[in-house]
Amino acid sequence: MIEEFLFNIPNNTEFIGVAIIVAVLLLVSFIKKIEKLAVITLIGFIVYAGYLYFTENEPSEKTKKILENPKSLLKKENE
Repeated sequence: MIEEFLFNIPNNTEFIGVAIIVAVLLLVSFIKKIEKLAVITLIGFIVYAGYLYFTENEPSEKTKKILENPKSLLKKENE
């Protein structure tokens, strides 16, 4: 019974159409979530830059090191 179903999937255009629609909907929802995360992160960076500008503070040494070499964070976590 299951073998018959699996054998008939490539020949059933309705099933293929539904599968394509579901895959596209999943892809679109995933992209929207990533887009929302990127916007929130960008807003956070803008607020932080505005804070530094208006308070006339310099970024800390740790922040400067991270901005100069962000890959160093990954090396420390992997070790």
